[in-house]
Amino acid sequence: MHNNLAWLSLAGPLLLACNNPAPQANTADDAAGAAAALDRPGHACQLAQHVAATSPEQGRGLYASTDSEALASTYAESGLPCGDALSGSYGVRVELDVYVQDDATSSEHDPGRGRASVLLRADVERAQDATSADVTLQLCGLELPARYAYASSGVTALALPQEIFDRESMPQWKTQLHNTTSDALQLGAFPMLLGIALPDPGAAWPSFDQTPAFDCGSKNCFPDHDGDGEPGLSFYTHSDAGPEDAPYPACADWQTRGPSTDNQLWSANTDTEANQVFVGLRTALQLFPRFDATCDRASGRARAADIVTRTIDCELSDGQRCSPRQATVVDERSPTFHVLEAGETPPETFRDSRSFVDEALDRSASHGGQVTLQRLTDAAANCEAVRATFAR
Repeated sequence: MHNNLAWLSLAGPLLLACNNPAPQANTADDAAGAAAALDRPGHACQLAQHVAATSPEQGRGLYASTDSEALASTYAESGLPCGDALSGSYGVRVELDVYVQDDATSSEHDPGRGRASVLLRADVERAQDATSADVTLQLCGLELPARYAYASSGVTALALPQEIFDRESMPQWKTQLHNTTSDALQLGAFPMLLGIALPDPGAAWPSFDQTPAFDCGSKNCFPDHDGDGEPGLSFYTHSDAGPEDAPYPACADWQTRGPSTDNQLWSANTDTEANQVFVGLRTALQLFPRFDATCDRASGRARAADIVTRTIDCELSDGQRCSPRQATVVDERSPTFHVLEAGETPPETFRDSRSFVDEALDRSASHGGQVTLQRLTDAAANCEAVRATFAR
């Protein structure tokens, strides 16, 4: 498998005839015209000549243990705003600007950029010294961008069932809220490990070939956080993925597709698609909100570590379990969603050899992550109330 994939990454652009096969070239001018036609959507399915594009994971320092005395110098000595009214429950929405580009030798999808959305419930309890507050957070929603594959005309979007988030098996995270000298509140960085265990939150992320047997520091490396009896988090192929949002036309008509378990990257065989993937993922968040005069709503900037994933196992569209080889193929292509901070742009390697794909890539400077908090009127409100608060 690796030899075939390495050959693919080094070969020139490979063409696969689609609805409109390329014309036969009889002269040099015809050959030039045929080559130009192949570089236009709708004339042929063109595979990219992949470049070495893997970007290292960015933790942003959010996994490092913090020296509380050194950090305290950035905190304001004044008390938190809003007085005792700050205590309560809030819905939290974090929007992140992310780009993704798979490893050159295993890429199934085209490079792309989009928004990742995280919904949380935050329970805030002011400390007695009035200069900080204890915060307990619970995940209430996670949306990752849809991904596009021109050569197979496939749109892949994975989603978590909404009913999982209020289950007792879902983890919670604790941190503190402080007033800072920059006149913004700071919600201390907290790591989010979902469906995976690690010796510590910032430990080296396992590679795809380490997934079956890496040292996670626990008896169960892929805890069933969503409580469905399967390891990790169970993501399903989301049939409502929006081909209307595609940045360029498909080779044929865009179709919703699950991750392919076939190591032939151009395969259009739907029998090898995974309808369900069992995933472990990691990121970390740090939030800087400012409350309005009512003390019921806040907004500000958000920082985040990259969202990295591993696929433990999968299930095919016919209900059969993936073979170990098929699961490994999916895991090798498990994406890393690289988070952009304000002013950052994707790296130079964020490109594609097909001009119409490359021209559609968004390389503009990022506005960075954003956070919004909204007080929940019912202190017993669950994740459904959080999602309703931020319904689009």
